[in-house]
Amino acid sequence: MNIDPNITSEMSDLARAFNDARLVVLHVDMQECFYYVVEHNSLDHQTDYAFHIVSMFAQNIRSLGIANHWIAYSEKWGQETVAQYNKWALENTLEFELQEQIDALDGEVLFNKAQPSAFRSEYCALSSYLEIEGVNTLIVDGVKAYHCLTDTVADALDKGFRVYIPVDATNCLEKNRSNFIDWFMKGTNEKQKSQITFTTTGEILSTLRQAQANQQQLPVRTFAHG
Repeated sequence: MNIDPNITSEMSDLARAFNDARLVVLHVDMQECFYYVVEHNSLDHQTDYAFHIVSMFAQNIRSLGIANHWIAYSEKWGQETVAQYNKWALENTLEFELQEQIDALDGEVLFNKAQPSAFRSEYCALSSYLEIEGVNTLIVDGVKAYHCLTDTVADALDKGFRVYIPVDATNCLEKNRSNFIDWFMKGTNEKQKSQITFTTTGEILSTLRQAQANQQQLPVRTFAHG
């Protein structure tokens, strides 16, 4: 399928994966927000910022007809933690918006893991799921850029996935993003450098919307019957 010339070469792989239904969006450890609140009785600025960006991004992804996929630490995610968060939210006269926006909806998948990388967790079905679905491209965001997100992305690169990281949908504030990118790239080889693109949620959504519009404009093929 032809790719719109207005889509940059780095983003063309993303548009192609969307067209071919080989794209998955992974939100890593968003439930960490609950854990942080329970442990510190508050949300730090970076985590709060990342949560709101990711939650808006997830809603936009849904509007494009793409299912969100959530990855959570199993030992930090359960009814007890949620109940503690709800108690904190009630005491601080907050609505339960945090819980509602990062819950997996119908048609979305929640993977539980016991290791920083979802690919290394013995009982996490992520690897087999992606293989069965024929996925070759991942969009990965999350609130722990230097830990779980990095480990998951590093393993994804080792497995040959094309990866896009919207850095605004991480807990790296804008002034620190270039440092994070430099730090991450030092641990990659030349092949992996060609597999990863650091971008923004805005650029990703723009590319996907353009790819969707191009799909809708394609002429319907007709076949003559003799």
